[in-house]
Amino acid sequence: MKQLYHLDKFAFVDMDGLIYTSTGTQSDIEEYGFDYHTLAEPEISIYHPESAEKRVIIAVPVSIPFMGKTLSVCFMAIDMQEMLSGVSLTTNTGNATFCNIYTESGSALTDSVLGGLAMEDNLLDAMRIAVFEPPYSYESFAREFQTGTRGVVSFTFNGIRETLTYIPVSGTDWLLTYLIRESVISERISSISEGTVRRSILQSALTIAAMLIMFGFIISQTKRNNRLLLERETVEAENRVKQQELEQRLALQEKLLEQQETLHDALTAAEEASKAKSAFLSNMSHEMRTPMNAIIGLDNIALNDPDLTPKTREYLEKIGESAGHLLELINDILDMSQIESGGLTLRNEEFSFRKLLEAVNTMFAGRCREKGLEYRCSVNSEADESYVGDGAKLRQVLINILDNAVKFTPSGGRVELQVERTARFDGKSTLRFTVSDTGIGMSEDYLPHLFDTFSQEDSSTTTKYGSTGLGMPITKSMVELMHGRIEVESEKGVGSTFVVTVTLSDSDGAAAQEEACLPGETAAPTADGDPALSGPEQPAAEKPGLVSERKDIPAGTNQGKADLSGRRLLLAEDVDVNAEIIHMILQMREMRAERAENGKKAVELFTAHPEGYYDAILMDLRMPEMDGLEATRVIRAMDRPDAKTIPIIALTANAFDEDVQRSLQAGLNAHLSKPVQPEILYETLESLIR
Repeated sequence: MKQLYHLDKFAFVDMDGLIYTSTGTQSDIEEYGFDYHTLAEPEISIYHPESAEKRVIIAVPVSIPFMGKTLSVCFMAIDMQEMLSGVSLTTNTGNATFCNIYTESGSALTDSVLGGLAMEDNLLDAMRIAVFEPPYSYESFAREFQTGTRGVVSFTFNGIRETLTYIPVSGTDWLLTYLIRESVISERISSISEGTVRRSILQSALTIAAMLIMFGFIISQTKRNNRLLLERETVEAENRVKQQELEQRLALQEKLLEQQETLHDALTAAEEASKAKSAFLSNMSHEMRTPMNAIIGLDNIALNDPDLTPKTREYLEKIGESAGHLLELINDILDMSQIESGGLTLRNEEFSFRKLLEAVNTMFAGRCREKGLEYRCSVNSEADESYVGDGAKLRQVLINILDNAVKFTPSGGRVELQVERTARFDGKSTLRFTVSDTGIGMSEDYLPHLFDTFSQEDSSTTTKYGSTGLGMPITKSMVELMHGRIEVESEKGVGSTFVVTVTLSDSDGAAAQEEACLPGETAAPTADGDPALSGPEQPAAEKPGLVSERKDIPAGTNQGKADLSGRRLLLAEDVDVNAEIIHMILQMREMRAERAENGKKAVELFTAHPEGYYDAILMDLRMPEMDGLEATRVIRAMDRPDAKTIPIIALTANAFDEDVQRSLQAGLNAHLSKPVQPEILYETLESLIR
């Protein structure tokens, strides 16, 4: 642990106050700021705060039997600068912006106060000589700082104008500050502006000089031509004029060629930048999802332990909720990045409209029941069973809007989804989805900014509701990608209504069926067939944010469900903790797995065993020596019957549409993006194993 996280100390404390470290034991427990007898929850303190080399102490209560004793506390010590570096805090960025952490009493956790401008070692003492700009004052600043209240203040310190933002750090008496030195920024902008002006003046002078030279040349040439006109024949004069025109055309062509080369170079640079950004997004998605898979996987497994205490179960559920929120943030940021780079593509495939609505209603019926909301879905009788389009993106649009409706509607309120087919012509149908709620609503002034990225009407929204400010911009981009339209009406304190209109292609036979998803003013069915009505009749929904998406490739899986008990699987996974999680998930359904550390080993194990030895292959895509796509191609190309038919399922952190297309081309049957939910994996195996 010390080596992995660059800790100064990682230790345990028994009930007698004896400290156990990696190199032996210590008895100096009184040097640390926590009480090992009474510690009941995680606690953060500073070791020797008066020292220049401060240490952060993080202590957590535990209960571990060890050699006849009980270890009651686990704690670590980390250098303050190391911790600040780890959370991407720097104390100086080009003498213009500064980050720091202070206690509520004003003591700096680094050796710099106000970016090194103040001589005092306490922020509150240093700010007494600052000149505050109305409406700010020292009294209001000190009161907010000492009570750990978030705020911002502008002032002048030693003749330098600065702005300080301070935010409390949850669970501590610390405040994270961000200082902007406006004078330094202004000086840099001024120097840049002056340089621009000087260059502009120089360019103008050069242009004027060139024009004067050109005019002088033209005047002298005109005089010379006049003299020659008197001496030479008219024919020679005409030839000279033609020659001048030819030279001008050649000069113009040369200039056009230069401009074309410049444009070509700029286009090449833009294409390279786009490729680099795509590669970065892919790598970032993979690197973020890999540890998330471990966190969510182990949390799901731990929650299935029947011997859990209620308190531990509560902790694990909170871990799962936080991990789900983090996964939503990752997905929102990646979706927004793909939208901005033009990488978001539209699928055009047949999908079940009934199942799409069933999945959405199952998810939000349970969530509304748990929050005490009335939920209702009504579908008119003209909607078909299935359509052709991008069902996944349409589903995400509805989830994003309904998620906001549930999130911003207090208990006792109502959320309603109405689905209508408003037009049908030439093999296409126009559908209108109306989501209305009785939530907190929005002001008329804010509505034009609703779809701006990171836009929120109230800064407290993030803290109270956990909003990222990206859901609505992503939703609008997806609707526009489907050539649709999204509209919103809202009134503060009354509620909001979102209307999404899209046009989809009719599927084969859909016009003949004319069977509605659900007729009239009824609620949509849930997964178990019961109507998703409001109130206590609604079935509970699972943690939807943690459900991994399964994408079957190619279409046409086996009918019926296979018995998974006793099945033997080949698992290709290079990360140890991910392999352990998959093993535990499979053991929960009495399945066994043999692990290959890379694609090459997976091919060797498959080749070494007889036909039918493995029932399925779980394949990671990014592995050393041979990746999962290449390993799948090699297996599919083998001259043995089961090589063509064995289900091969991708378990990967590569979650973009282009990753799914590459899986399809390599011969995989399904693509599960990490973190993988056990039930989704079981369902996939049941549908693919013969």
